[in-house]
Amino acid sequence: MYKEPAHALTDADIDNAKPSHSNYKLIDKNGLYLLIKTTGGKLWRLKYLFNDIERSVTLGTYPAMSLSQARTLCEQHHADIAIGIDPSFKRKTLKQLDIFSLL
Repeated sequence: MYKEPAHALTDADIDNAKPSHSNYKLIDKNGLYLLIKTTGGKLWRLKYLFNDIERSVTLGTYPAMSLSQARTLCEQHHADIAIGIDPSFKRKTLKQLDIFSLL
């Protein structure tokens, strides 16, 4: 499903990534990629299949979330997918529970 890069993403690759006239991706592995926005923002995203539907979920921003943290979260999401839990749905549910706990 995933187009694996010739080499795994490194911190140097990320630091050298500069904004362009359009958004672009730095692909890591297992569906993990860093989206480089035209504004200079860098977002960790995970592309995955759930019930034969391609989905994606944002994991966090760089540098607030490091490469190793993003890979760990990616592995956790793949474990969830393996047992039938959609990471996007799980995230939305946890966010709603957090909002209700504040009431």
